Amino acid sequence: MTTRLDEMAHAVRRALAEKHLMDSRIGVPDADEIDGDLLGGARTFADKTEDALSKRTVVAVAKNRQKEAVVIYTTRAYAKADQRLMHEAIGEDIPIIFRSLDIGPQGPGSAPQLQIATAPVLVKRRITCGTSISVGNDRGAGTFGALVRNADGDLFGLSCGHVVAGCGYLREGMPIVAPGVQDVVPSWPDPRVIGHFAHALPLVPGDPATIGVRPNLDAALFRISKDTAVSSSQGGHYDTPTAVHDLDDDEDEGLLEVEKVGRSSGMTQGTMVTRFLHPIEIEFKVTCFPDLGMTKKFEAAVFIDSLWAANSGGAPFASPGDSGALVVTRPVGGKARKAVGLVIAGTRDNSAMILPIQPILDAFDVTIVSGHGV
Repeated sequence: MTTRLDEMAHAVRRALAEKHLMDSRIGVPDADEIDGDLLGGARTFADKTEDALSKRTVVAVAKNRQKEAVVIYTTRAYAKADQRLMHEAIGEDIPIIFRSLDIGPQGPGSAPQLQIATAPVLVKRRITCGTSISVGNDRGAGTFGALVRNADGDLFGLSCGHVVAGCGYLREGMPIVAPGVQDVVPSWPDPRVIGHFAHALPLVPGDPATIGVRPNLDAALFRISKDTAVSSSQGGHYDTPTAVHDLDDDEDEGLLEVEKVGRSSGMTQGTMVTRFLHPIEIEFKVTCFPDLGMTKKFEAAVFIDSLWAANSGGAPFASPGDSGALVVTRPVGGKARKAVGLVIAGTRDNSAMILPIQPILDAFDVTIVSGHGV
């Protein structure tokens, strides 16, 4: 059901595109589909703020249900004085929040990019979810998100494709180790092969205006080598939930309280602050070594749809190295945790880009595993 906030957000998106203040080719609604008064107000706003908005690159429009506001994301933040002038240009008809969205290149990371990892946690001598992992011959690290199982009963680990699949260039059977190679040190558990790369979902580069909006999903599976070597515990904090939260619920925007356990920042809590109205461009920069003497590089911009942003309101919700971490709802008011999505990228304003989990599970035809080795 389309709400007034939806209409406001689409009106702003349309008005900014008409003034060429942001990409006009992707996900721009037709003018006749938008309330005339709202579109008129949004166009007035775009006219009055054109000079100010043109000084920053507008990269996204989203909505925040808690504040009943449209969110405009730019590559660099505006000074408060500039924000005040732009707010005055539109009045109170369409509440607008300005945020920065600067997503750096995504890859499994290396020494200059990654912060020091939290120490790996073993439960019953098993590697837990939320722990550091990497491809066996890659000096990087990401996060072991969850355990999943297919209809045949086979057990797999789930993480991001840019962490354990070389963005689709890795060969089936490549060892996945924990902790990740970047985190192998004398004082921590010896690295062990916990699985072998099995499947990855497509990451198709290219402009959606040219090739169409592709169902890009940054996710991959590795087949667990030994069931007794892994645990569904999330870093010893809580067990992975099997139930999935439906992110199509409009009431979630700015209200859904979540948490995650990741390789770099450990357990953090925050809120799913915004839902993006259109595909978001994410740059990937990955080098992998599929075989002896073979090097493959994936350096491309990929547009990913249906993304959300999570934020802790202060400290980072996710840091470099947390890609692949499973985001779950917090057990507020006695409610059980539910799986929400995977961390696939971080931003320089301490937010994290979250890819909903249900489309990933559907694409792989798997279910989340709980109660395993906890």
